[in-house]
Amino acid sequence: MGQARRWAAVAGLLLACSIVPVAAQEHAGIAENEVLVVEEEEGGRYWSRDFNVASSPAPQYPRAALIAGLTGCVNIGFVIQPDGSTSGHRLLIGKASFTGGRRQSAVIGQFAQATVDMLKTFRYQPGPENPRRLRGFASVFTDFTLDTGNDSGSQCKIDDLKAFMQAAANKPLPH
Repeated sequence: MGQARRWAAVAGLLLACSIVPVAAQEHAGIAENEVLVVEEEEGGRYWSRDFNVASSPAPQYPRAALIAGLTGCVNIGFVIQPDGSTSGHRLLIGKASFTGGRRQSAVIGQFAQATVDMLKTFRYQPGPENPRRLRGFASVFTDFTLDTGNDSGSQCKIDDLKAFMQAAANKPLPH
């Protein structure tokens, strides 16, 4: 996915997450334009994953990529809905060991789809600062590697999701 398309997707998610009723935001102490960005380090202030719901511990490695020995990583952004389900899954960052144009996009697409399939099984519970269950935005990265000692997934990690989204929102979209 090209840089411009990636920024457009992130900006779209940013807009999708920001349509929350103003009255609910004021009651919850959340600024009118603030998007509930859910990061692991924040300790479940807004949303935390419900580990009591059965879900796969890791996405299924795509068979074709496994047979071909292809590796990579993806970071998928998604919206946490008021019922705790996930939706609006979008590829934020994707890398693959194969560098051949369309083939690389296809491999990244397979990794992304496997991660989205896993995310669809996730459920979240509202945190103490989100009693009205306002939608949130989160991301998860998945490393697809055949070598368990290899940490290539760090290429797809987003250290500060809120700053990443802010940068995406301020970046002009291509015409």
